[in-house]
Amino acid sequence: MGLCVLAGGVAGAAGPAKRAKAETEYMAILVGGQKLGYVANVRQVAAGKVTTTQRMVLTVKRMGMELKLEQSETSVETAGGAPLSFASSQDFGIMAQTTEGTVEDGKAKVKVISGQQVREMEIAWPEGALLAEGLRILSISKGFSQGTTYSAKAFMPSMLKAFDANTTIGATKQVDLLGRVVALAEVTTVLDGPTGRIESVGYVDDEGEVLKTVTVMMGMQMEMVACTKEFALMPVDSVDIFDKVLVASPVSLAPVGEVKSVAYRIEPTDGSAKSAAKLKFLDSPSQKVARDGNSVVVTVRPVAVAGGAMPYKGSDPAALKALKATAHLQSDAKEVVALARKAVAGATDAAGAARRIQDFVSKYITSKDLSVGYATALEVAKSRQGDCTEHAALAAAMCRAAGLPAQVVTGLAYVQSFGARRDVFVPHAWFRVFIDGVWVDFDAALKAYDAGHIALVAGNGEPSDFFGVVNTLGNFRIAEATKR
Repeated sequence: MGLCVLAGGVAGAAGPAKRAKAETEYMAILVGGQKLGYVANVRQVAAGKVTTTQRMVLTVKRMGMELKLEQSETSVETAGGAPLSFASSQDFGIMAQTTEGTVEDGKAKVKVISGQQVREMEIAWPEGALLAEGLRILSISKGFSQGTTYSAKAFMPSMLKAFDANTTIGATKQVDLLGRVVALAEVTTVLDGPTGRIESVGYVDDEGEVLKTVTVMMGMQMEMVACTKEFALMPVDSVDIFDKVLVASPVSLAPVGEVKSVAYRIEPTDGSAKSAAKLKFLDSPSQKVARDGNSVVVTVRPVAVAGGAMPYKGSDPAALKALKATAHLQSDAKEVVALARKAVAGATDAAGAARRIQDFVSKYITSKDLSVGYATALEVAKSRQGDCTEHAALAAAMCRAAGLPAQVVTGLAYVQSFGARRDVFVPHAWFRVFIDGVWVDFDAALKAYDAGHIALVAGNGEPSDFFGVVNTLGNFRIAEATKR
């Protein structure tokens, strides 16, 4: 899922085609030279307004199970690039979630629709934030002379956030466009997210049309290349991206539940100091992070607490934020609230309530497989289906509904066997709860948190959280794992 969302964001920040007439332009999505899907871009001008739509269709495999992921974003702006409205739709396996917004007087009125659930909110429009047409106008005004640099705030409707986009114009290069070689200006764009940054390199013609982008995500090089409609819609190749981000353990940790702590010496796969600096791991009560040359030493020692007030009445800013309902963690939805009440019935403290929610979600999700791309908590409450991300989202939302500050944690977890692989770390998600001033980890999918977990980021389980993993996941190896 992260690949789909972030690819759409990077492509959008690069700017749409310059052509004024309405026609669909296609780009093929390639990973490792294999075609996974396509992007269709349309720009229409009518009645003094510019409507830009980008639709992405991506098909991948996870351990042999095929997933079709679809995402679209539409922006409506004035001819001068002022934002008027936006919309996005994401379909990652259970049901589509749609976001609609109108911009006026420095605010955006937003409606998020997931199934029959409709949430309305008002957010401050980030000062100076631009949508597709505004970004296009800015890029043309700056030109494509080598050495030109400029910055912008790119608003992404699917994430309801604006990201700092810093652009540098490079030299003109001969670029291969699926066998057709063209002289294009190299344009590097760096998107700064709340938990990390993503760099993409685009290749632009003298009319400002982006004909190719290259982005490295999770150790994989993803390309988006201009192509014909016929090529874009051709059947995709069979690529299992999940296998590419598994990390071998140098030793067996089984039975991992009996290990008190593990110190992991982690190194970038290419061994370089530059890559080592990009590796980011979450520092928390259960996980301590230290730099040692080109290595990172991550020591995991699970903490446990007893008691704790419920509901939370403290003033910690992060904890208060982790009590709020979001578009992905709908802790205010009646279905989620009902499940939370059922799970925590009889609990007398926060620690006991969190454990009950962990155990409840583990049993409540009855269809446990990889067929869901990335569902919201409300979708999981209705479908009872999903993998670790769905377990974590539902558990975190139920905690919030019960008055427990909770976050979704993204990282890796050790398993003794996974398909044909043994002693391996797999991408994983779990949740943590703020109890008596301490973040305590729980895992509904694996039924318990242990020293075999390596955390990368913690947040609301939103697509933007993936900014914190794309430069780490798939880019490191575990050189040593010392049990203590």
